[in-house]
Amino acid sequence: MQPIAISRYIDDPPHFLLWQADELAPPMLGLMAGVVSDNVVLLTCLGLCCNYFYRRFRDNHPNGFIVHYAYSRLGVSLKGHCFPNPFIREYF
Repeated sequence: MQPIAISRYIDDPPHFLLWQADELAPPMLGLMAGVVSDNVVLLTCLGLCCNYFYRRFRDNHPNGFIVHYAYSRLGVSLKGHCFPNPFIREYF
């Protein structure tokens, strides 16, 4: 069994118990979709399979790869440049 790395820096993603938040998203979304569609076991297992492939993909690439890929290929900016700086007191 490999040891789990616990975050030491403020830039690390949030954790829930031993898992990162992005690792919990696919099974939880599968569970919620399963409750709505009455296929809880099937969609939760599908979410766990997606989680397995996502973890393999994430571990083989550097940090922030998905954000950079989304920006370069899809043109999606996740930095929020359309929002004004909240520390500016006067705009004009």
